Amino acid sequence: METKTIENEYLERVTAYFVEKRGRGTFVSPADLALLLEWERAGVPVSAVARGIDRAVEAFGEVRSVRGCRRFIVAEVELLGTRVIPRPTSSGEELRPALEAALFTLDDLRGKHLNADEAFLRASKRLNGVLEAVTEGGFDSPAAVVEELAIIEDGLADDLIAAIPSGELDAFDEQVRDNLDEYEKRMKPAEFEATVDATVRAAVLRRFGARGVLEI
Repeated sequence: METKTIENEYLERVTAYFVEKRGRGTFVSPADLALLLEWERAGVPVSAVARGIDRAVEAFGEVRSVRGCRRFIVAEVELLGTRVIPRPTSSGEELRPALEAALFTLDDLRGKHLNADEAFLRASKRLNGVLEAVTEGGFDSPAAVVEELAIIEDGLADDLIAAIPSGELDAFDEQVRDNLDEYEKRMKPAEFEATVDATVRAAVLRRFGARGVLEI
């Protein structure tokens, strides 16, 4: 029987805790796993990661990635009197005007689509958290800010999909499949379905006027 390594045990414990808090799925992304492995090797305690995840849930209501909890986890580690996770060297401050404009647009769209009020409210809350993090120097670089915005957009797409009638969503799916029909034979089934899903999500964002709002 294969013996578990310390790294595997660390990843399993943190992953299990995060998945429980996220409330769906059974795995984290490859990017999250790479980050957790880096933290394990740096000596970041599981308890600090768990408390950081808890704080992110309290702040945002839900979490979708470990990376999205990063600034809260850094804060918990530093409370222990150590800085095993490097402090950011650039906050992405130059992106502030674009972030503020995106926040204004989300609030405007919230007023225009009352049936999706909660979806836009959650996205605005997360985006406001990014603005606060930029102020506090909570990102390594502008690229890290952009990555966080992609996570927020992904969550917004999920929420908007849940907000529209199933019949309308089916119509989007049918139209996308028709448009991609000539490509289906050139792609593997899983690749084709992933393409359909991504295209439908973009169509739903466009339907609510939110496509590209979080792309800066």
